Amino acid sequence: MLYKIFGTTVSITSENKDLGLLIRKEMECYPLSEEAIEVEVNFVNKITLTDVYSNSPSIHSSFREGFLASYGKNRIIYSKKDILKIDVEISKRTNTFKDKLVKFINIGFKNNIEEVGAILHELVFVVMNYFFINKALIHASSMKNRKTEKVILFGGTGGVGKTSLELLLCRKLGYSFISDDIAVIDKDCNIYPNLAHPKIYAYNVEGNADLENLLFSDKNYYDKFQWKVLKKLRGLNKVRRSISPSKIYQSVEKDRNMMDEYYILSRNNLSTNIEIEEISANEASIMTLKIIQNEYHAFTQHIVWHEYNAMLLKNNPILVLEDIHKNWLDIYQEVFKNIKCFNIKIPINFDQKEFLRIFQERF
Repeated sequence: MLYKIFGTTVSITSENKDLGLLIRKEMECYPLSEEAIEVEVNFVNKITLTDVYSNSPSIHSSFREGFLASYGKNRIIYSKKDILKIDVEISKRTNTFKDKLVKFINIGFKNNIEEVGAILHELVFVVMNYFFINKALIHASSMKNRKTEKVILFGGTGGVGKTSLELLLCRKLGYSFISDDIAVIDKDCNIYPNLAHPKIYAYNVEGNADLENLLFSDKNYYDKFQWKVLKKLRGLNKVRRSISPSKIYQSVEKDRNMMDEYYILSRNNLSTNIEIEEISANEASIMTLKIIQNEYHAFTQHIVWHEYNAMLLKNNPILVLEDIHKNWLDIYQEVFKNIKCFNIKIPINFDQKEFLRIFQERF
């Protein structure tokens, strides 16, 4: 199947029929494409490597046109010649007691195969933007006011309130969903839909029975039992579920939109109330880059190893991390000087209901 993802035509195939069905379900919100393929994604049963010139370190292999990255149970080849090709090998586990136990303690109650949506978005779709110079990444949820058409981004590190605000605006205030976790932008102030299934944590549904019922409307008893047990034993931030944006929100954007406002959320011990201050394009750019650098360290370390191995053997790497980050900074600067950027300081233990009330009044 050919899909239009972040303005790019992506081909997706799978050698495993059951895995292919899961992939189609994850991709149901994306528009199809009939244009020339720019990225080819293949889910294969077994990756085979040829022309490897370095295995340093052991979880990384470099070759002339790309590299293989191992992420625990899964392995992915990124290679680029005429087009970008990404081959994905997902470890398939048997239905043993140990495997069921692993699924039970998983934060999202998923086995490795069921994590294909996260693998596809986080290690394929988002990562493919490292290979093109015309787009950049922001760790942000984003949404569009359907009345005014204003597009808002909420950025920041994990756990600062991005998803809570997304739920508020998209479920209560009539906004249309654009992204839950990673936003993809270009220098012309466009933001592209990232339709990965939003991750809803237990703290997001506290006191919201309608949302919790929706999350578990098609779940079995074992699924619901795991949620209750992990919530009690580990805490509200250690258990979550993912759900299709078309199921949880009334409206989902399918095409690019122009950005209007960008809010970077942070929590600290110094503020006694929520403080909102406008910041410069330069400040917003530097903070945005630092956040995304940390968020994608698992992938970018493979770029560094690929550069290192290429240098040792006097080859040219297909990616140079310093060049990527410099290009992103240029894109951020160009975008943020044309939109309003704010820093929102939130006290660490600020009351959640009051937090939502303040933002409901603002938006």
